[in-house]
Amino acid sequence: MRNPVENTLSKQLSRRSFVNGLATIAAASAVPGGFLLGRGTAHASENSSSEDQRFLIVVGATGGANISDCFLPALMSQAQSPELANTIVNYPDGVVVQPEGSNIQAVKYLGLSPLFTSDYSPETFVSKYHEDMLVMANEVTSVNHMVAQKRSITGNGINNGVTLMEAMAMRHGTNMPLPNVNMGVGGYIEPGDDRNIPDWARSELITGPALFAVSTHGTKGILFRPEDELIDRARGVREELDTVSPFAHTFQHSKLRNQYVDKRRNSMPMLEEKDLISLLTLVADSPGIPLNTFGLQSSPQLPELVETFPLMGADPFQTQAALAYLMIRHKVSSSVCMGLSYQPTIISPPAPEPPVILDTPLAFDFAHNDHLVSQNVMWARTLKVLDGLISLLQAAPFDPADPGAGSFWDRTLIYVATDFGRSKTRPDGSYAFGTGHHLNNGSLLISPLLGGNKVLGGIDHDTGLTKGFDLHSGMTVDGPNQIAEGHVYSTICQALDIDFPGIINMDAAFS
Repeated sequence: MRNPVENTLSKQLSRRSFVNGLATIAAASAVPGGFLLGRGTAHASENSSSEDQRFLIVVGATGGANISDCFLPALMSQAQSPELANTIVNYPDGVVVQPEGSNIQAVKYLGLSPLFTSDYSPETFVSKYHEDMLVMANEVTSVNHMVAQKRSITGNGINNGVTLMEAMAMRHGTNMPLPNVNMGVGGYIEPGDDRNIPDWARSELITGPALFAVSTHGTKGILFRPEDELIDRARGVREELDTVSPFAHTFQHSKLRNQYVDKRRNSMPMLEEKDLISLLTLVADSPGIPLNTFGLQSSPQLPELVETFPLMGADPFQTQAALAYLMIRHKVSSSVCMGLSYQPTIISPPAPEPPVILDTPLAFDFAHNDHLVSQNVMWARTLKVLDGLISLLQAAPFDPADPGAGSFWDRTLIYVATDFGRSKTRPDGSYAFGTGHHLNNGSLLISPLLGGNKVLGGIDHDTGLTKGFDLHSGMTVDGPNQIAEGHVYSTICQALDIDFPGIINMDAAFS
């Protein structure tokens, strides 16, 4: 009897589709650069040494994850009157917990819907990781999904439009084969606006993380593959022909052609030498996916990944998290973006068990239809996957030969990026209502590199609006929230030792 993952994978990847897919990828990879930007030739930069190497994981909480529905809730008991409390999006004291030792509260998983459910509660996340958590109250500048998503990763253009991921690649990824990979959606996959960003620092988009590894090698995975010596000779002849061909002479100054040739000559050898095709494959050999037949193998970390992410393969979000871990674990990437899709994930267990729906439709934006269910389920969904990812990074030594180097988690920051907040009012006394988009919100950062176990800002229990804070002392400031996307961007850059003109000093996040 197949389990739900095998059942789903068998539908997505039949033997025929797997073989055809390998053939397509191999054909594209035979002219390297068609799929992968890669790092290309060496670039001078203030690149990281192993001592100060850092990693960034951006998680797109797509649709508008409202901070006051999880870590900064308005409380009914704190409103001026019961009548006012009944018109604000808020929570009774009994469903809000503050684990021992934590300065951060969390709204429990409430189980409000029989259709959209979770087996994880945000209080579990706070209990385990509050020492590394920083909750920042802030406002954004757009309630358009695409615009707001992009501004969440550019700090609304504070660094000349450079995305956090591009800045990270240039600071900490110059010696990595794929310094900036992106599995997100919408505005989270948009490139930055600075045209001077080198191609190698821009995002490598990944839509199929389970078999992405196959695209990192030009010849492995081909049946009856020639010997390496013959392949090298064929590639040498290709280079000679390309050099003297009329096409090469005609377009010798073409930027596109020269980029392509650079990636073929420099990026692909780096990927092949690191043998990413053997390190990153997230499926096991089976009759439906015959890796061994094609001379391929699963990642050595597959058993621990399956244990941590049991729905990997069937659940795109868990699969993304697994690949994110491997990209960092094997020092392939300094920046990884992953995120929730607008499409719900449905797991089909064997009959007669009913299907399991892991997400609300439109992710956090289902709050238009049912605010409490959407926010509660999707926060639990997001945090459960991050719990698994952090636990893997904590267990992986950065340098096994040097215990003093710590774990990969000691060098990593997770930024839960989102579009915007949600409107703060509800029909009088109603617990089933929809909300619109709202500029007022907050951000979640998780990292040992921060001054954790901290909430910067506060919540107005009479309006549901978050309050800002003093940048140096961290004291909550009454009135309109003046903390914006650029402050969040600056905090992340300060934690990751990334400097730029105009960076805002965010001492409060580190004291």
